Amino acid sequence: MVPSENSVHVKNANTEYIPARDAGRSFGYTSDYVARLAREKKISGRRIGHQWFVDPKSLAEFVSVVSKQKTVRNDAIRRERKGERKAG
Repeated sequence: MVPSENSVHVKNANTEYIPARDAGRSFGYTSDYVARLAREKKISGRRIGHQWFVDPKSLAEFVSVVSKQKTVRNDAIRRERKGERKAG
């Protein structure tokens, strides 16, 4: 994760939070989407003033889980389509 030059980090007892903008860049998401994930408690985050800070490890876990779910869905669809072609 490469923080921007003017990036502010917030440290909790066990967690370092980075701006949603920086976290989003690292994973190919917009800062708005990352902030939404934090608001919805799908990832660990805190709002300080008008800016969201998120735990990059929490976002990485979210990305991993979503990726696995996508693979499972795609495999199920692939099997379904293969069955349709055989029946058709």
